[in-house]
Amino acid sequence: MNQLKILSRIWKSCLAVLTAFVLTFSGLFLNLTAATASETPNMTVKMVANDDNDSPDAGWQHNLNTQGGHRVSFTVEIHNTVVGTEAQDVNVTVGMPSGVSNSLNIPVTVTTSNANTVSDSVTLNVNPASEIKFVHDSTRLYWDRDGDGEREFNNTPLIDGIADGGITLGSQKGCNDYIIQLTFAAELVEGQPQPTPTPTPTPAPAVNITNENNNTNTNNNNVNVSVNNTNSAPATQVVQPTVAGAKVPAKTPETGPGVLGMASMFGAAPFGVMLSRYGRGRLIGRREEELGEIASELVSKRSNKASA
Repeated sequence: MNQLKILSRIWKSCLAVLTAFVLTFSGLFLNLTAATASETPNMTVKMVANDDNDSPDAGWQHNLNTQGGHRVSFTVEIHNTVVGTEAQDVNVTVGMPSGVSNSLNIPVTVTTSNANTVSDSVTLNVNPASEIKFVHDSTRLYWDRDGDGEREFNNTPLIDGIADGGITLGSQKGCNDYIIQLTFAAELVEGQPQPTPTPTPTPAPAVNITNENNNTNTNNNNVNVSVNNTNSAPATQVVQPTVAGAKVPAKTPETGPGVLGMASMFGAAPFGVMLSRYGRGRLIGRREEELGEIASELVSKRSNKASA
C-alpha cells in the first residue's frame, strides 16, 4: 500500500516536470520563429565629398566649398543594420546634375528588392560657376562580403554605371562587418560666360497711304516706298456737228486759216466740200487765192438764197 502511494507520487512529479519542460521549450521556439519571421533588412546610406586639390585635413563633408577646375572625390557607405537579415539586389545610383552653377547637388539612392529605399546627397559650393563631369574609370569597391575579416573587394574597379542607371552589387547581410563602401571622382569645369543676346528689333507695321491722285505708298521696315501714280489729264471734249454728207474735222491744220473757225462761219457742208478738194495742211500760193475765191462765191450764194 505504501509502495503504491510512493510510486504514484513519483509518477506525478515526473509528469509535472515533463509538462513544464515541454511548455517552456515550445514557447521559446515560437518566440524565436515569430522574431525571425518579422525581421526585415533596414538600409542606410551616407555620402561625403573631399576636394582633392585642398590639404588632406580639409575633411569629408556633406556641404563642400570648392573651386572651378578642381577634382572632387566622393565616398558612399551602404549598411544593412539588422543582424541576421539579408538585403537582396542592392543597387546604388548617383545623379550628376547638368549645366553650369555655383551650387551643385549630387544625390545618391540605394534600392533593394526586399527592403526600404534610402538616399543622401552632397552639395558643392563652386566659385566660379562650373559644371560637374564624372571621371570615367574612377569607381572603386571595398566590401567584406562574407564578414570573415578579409575584403573580397578591395579597391576593385567597377564599370561607370554608378552615374548612369546605377550598379547592382548583390545581397548584403546585416551587420557592421558587411558595410559596402564605394568611391568615385568628378571634375569641376569652369563654365564659359554666356554672350548677351542681341535684342531682335520689332518690325514696324506696314502702312498703306492712298492720296486723292490714286497714289499708293507702302512703308515697311526700311521705309521702302513704292508709288504708283495714275494721273489722267481731262479729255478735251470735241463737239462735232453733224451735217448731211459732211463731217467737221476734229483737228485744225498746223498753219493757215482756222478750219473750225471757217466751219462755224460758212457751215459744215460747203467747207467739207472744200476740204475734200484741197485736203489738209498748209495752203500756200495760188491755192490760197482759189480758196478765198471759192469762199467768197459760197458766201455770195448763201446771201442770195437768204434774200430770195
